[in-house]
Parts: sequence; structure tokens; C-alpha cells
Amino acid sequence: MSSVIIFTLARLLEDFVRQHDLGLVRPDGLAYVLRRDPDQLRIPDVSFVEWDRIPDGDVSEGFWEGPPTLAVEVVSPFAPAEVPQTRLPAKDHCTILNGSFWMMLKVLWPRRSSVSVYLPGADTRELGPDSLLDGGDILPGFNTQISHLFDVQRRR
Repeated sequence: MSSVIIFTLARLLEDFVRQHDLGLVRPDGLAYVLRRDPDQLRIPDVSFVEWDRIPDGDVSEGFWEGPPTLAVEVVSPFAPAEVPQTRLPAKDHCTILNGSFWMMLKVLWPRRSSVSVYLPGADTRELGPDSLLDGGDILPGFNTQISHLFDVQRRR
């Protein structure tokens, strides 16, 4: 079920990003190197990187030096609803968000049909199923009804 949610959001983001020629959207599989020595890697379920952060002709297939502009994690529907069980756990949010880069992190909670939005220097926003999920300053104009991301759960 989480793979369908990941696919749905990746498709929505990809359509928007292509239409506005903003950069690259990557589904699961690309590792971002956030720090070296010791290495700190993260592999978000969906990510977006702006064109100006992509070296000419260098679109990595395995590891990306630096963070994505946007990272999205979908919590397993089998994980407890109150405990973040993602590859970007809550204890790492400060490490990611206190860096010298701009990044938005969104965590989707299928069991709660909600989204947590983390931004540098801002309080966490919790959005329920009736809210609109938007792209903020990095993807202005992008939005989707949160309940649409979780529709697959209600069709079972």
C-alpha cells in the first residue's frame, strides 16, 4: 500500500515539475550523502532536486552529494501510528534541517491519513486528510488534497 502512495505522489510531483521545468523528481533508490567522515546517507521515498543544484550532465543513479531540495517519506502502514518508523527518523530531523541548505521534509502517515511538514526554522505542521498539501516556496503552485494520496486505503 505504501508503494502505491509513493507512486501517486511521485507522479503528481513529476507532472508538476516537468510542466514548470523545475528540476528532477526521483522515486525511491537515490541515496543522498548529507555528510562525509563519517558518512551520513538518506534514501527518501520521493525526492526533488532543483536544476540549479544539478551539475551539468551529472545525474547520478546511485549517490548524490548533498541533500535533496524536497524529501518525502511514507511511513509503513504497519508501523505504529504514533512512532516515526522511516528512514528519516524524527531524531534526525534536526541534523537534516539545521544544515546550511534549504530543504523541506514531508512525512506521510497512512494509518492517520495525515502529513507532517518539516521546514528549517519553522514549527512542524500537521495536516489532516481535508487539508491541501502544497509545495511551499520551493514548488509554488503545487498542491493536492491529502485525502487523495491515501484513497487506495479506502478502496480495499
